[in-house]
Amino acid sequence: MKPATICMLLLLGFRGVSSGADVTSFNMVFKGKTTTLAGEKFRFTAIGTMSISNANGVIHFAGSTPALHFSGTGTIGTGKVAVATTTFDLGAGGKGVAVFIGKFRKNGTVFVGKCYAGAPARLGPAPDGFVYTDGSVKATTP
Repeated sequence: MKPATICMLLLLGFRGVSSGADVTSFNMVFKGKTTTLAGEKFRFTAIGTMSISNANGVIHFAGSTPALHFSGTGTIGTGKVAVATTTFDLGAGGKGVAVFIGKFRKNGTVFVGKCYAGAPARLGPAPDGFVYTDGSVKATTP
């Protein structure tokens, strides 16, 4: 994975792929790793949900691992690729930003992509508490 920007979790502006509903909901799986400034790496699998407004491209996601809950809200745009920029809220674990880059498949019922996220104060005061998260995201309509 080539770190480009910052991530966790997710997706696009669904304007080009509409289910006819105002909001399209997805079940999401996010597999990745979090890296500290000291180089420690922690692999994880998070399960959650994602929704996208077909009217204005607002995206919301929420997920959990056994140790952590996270969520975010932002905007997604889509064409040949889909790109979303979002907040990345780790609750007591701090706040950061996330970028999702990927594609929709199967008439917009599946999103497959990458997520890059950063949280400057996850492990302590910024900037020393910074962590970087990256991984793959797959979201499917129920």
